[in-house]
Amino acid sequence: MSSRRIAKILVAAILVLGFLSMLTGYYRMKMALVFNVGAELNIPTWYSSFILFTCSMLLGIIAVCEKQAGKRYAKHWSALSVVFLLLSIDEIAAIHERMGAIVQNIFKTSILHELSWTVPIAVIVAFFIFAFAGFTLNLPAKTRRLFMLSAVLYLGGALVLEAVGGLWRAGHGEGNRVYTLMMTCEECLGEMLGITVFIYALASYIGDNIGLVSFRFLGKQQEPLPPDTHTQDDASADTSVKAVHN
Repeated sequence: MSSRRIAKILVAAILVLGFLSMLTGYYRMKMALVFNVGAELNIPTWYSSFILFTCSMLLGIIAVCEKQAGKRYAKHWSALSVVFLLLSIDEIAAIHERMGAIVQNIFKTSILHELSWTVPIAVIVAFFIFAFAGFTLNLPAKTRRLFMLSAVLYLGGALVLEAVGGLWRAGHGEGNRVYTLMMTCEECLGEMLGITVFIYALASYIGDNIGLVSFRFLGKQQEPLPPDTHTQDDASADTSVKAVHN
């Protein structure tokens, strides 16, 4: 499957989720919480966790291939794979909200009531920008542009739009159509679309720089047969397997 087709499928899923979230929220339907992109433990939450996990798996594949090729930044790909795995877990477990509660208890200010969790996240993001500067500059131009676009979309939704939504929620509450629209834009046009661009970038990188990736699952290793017990069919079978892997 081409990287473009993958991106189209994911964008279609985002549009469907955004439409259902707006529709059920705007008309106050009973199924609103099931499709509300701003709520937790529902279908959009599962989808966000799934695509973040997909990023982690693609990054892991790249990391293994780069390590086998002796590339310089293989560890950076591995670190990113772990980061996106943690983001996938956080999407379900809402760890960042607990971080926000800790910040609130430390500073005890009303201003940070809705924005508290963004403080530690912003610090972590700043650290990664510094630590991965060389890695980013070393990427192919196409991949680097897509990475930067995905970061702007994702962080713009996760930090900026959610902060604005939090301030609106503090003054007007959640039960209004403006907040529903803001949360839909934040989750769909920000975070989900940013992750989709990142998946497209990773799939394109694999296609352009790595090529075919194959997997072989091995069971218990058997003892090799003596040389004289191999038949001609066995030898031809071994040769064909090697040709596939090469």
